[in-house]
Parts: sequence; C-alpha cells; structure tokens
Amino acid sequence: MLHDEHLKNIYHRHRSKGKNHKQAIGVIMHKMLRMIWGVLTSTQPYNATTDKNNQTKKLNNSPTIKKEELKTKRRYQALDTDAPISNIQSKKRKAQSEPQVSSAEQVRDHQIAPV
Repeated sequence: MLHDEHLKNIYHRHRSKGKNHKQAIGVIMHKMLRMIWGVLTSTQPYNATTDKNNQTKKLNNSPTIKKEELKTKRRYQALDTDAPISNIQSKKRKAQSEPQVSSAEQVRDHQIAPV
C-alpha cells in the first residue's frame, strides 16, 4: 500500500469522505483481498490500470433511474372505497370525516352566535 498509487488514492478518497484511519485501512484490506482473488483466478499479474479502467467502466454503466421509468415499474392503485378495510383504518377514517369539535360545543356556539 505504501508504494501503490492506486491504493493510496483509494485510501485518501475514503479519508476525505470522513472515515477514520482504521476504516480506510479496512477498505484497503478488502480491496487487496479482491485483487489477490483476481490474480489467483485469472492467473495473470496484477495491473492497476486494468483495475482503474474497470472502475470507470462501472461508473459509466451505472443505471440512472428516471421518474418515468419508476412510474412504469411501480404499481399504483386508485382508492377503492368498496374495498374491505381493518377496524383501525375505519376508526381513523371516521375520525377524519367528523369535525374536530364535539356536538355540545356546536350547540353552544350556535346559541351564542347572533341571528
């Protein structure tokens, strides 16, 4: 890690994001494990430029989901008043439809109001 510029850049990038030294070292350890696995499975020596190219390719191909795409992927249903609802939901709907004041307050306010 001391001499590899690619790993130094990764370390400094994570430090600038607010990670402490041990967290950034953990990221580097994970990266080195993936590098070792790649070397062992491909039987080719490690090449930092290949790794950088793969990272930029991954960033360029990242999916950007637009609102129009979300509308087609999500399922929206209109409110169906005939659909069965739970007791709790029926109490909530009843409370929302009723006025906030009690009937006694309505009568009192009606008697006080000038005609």
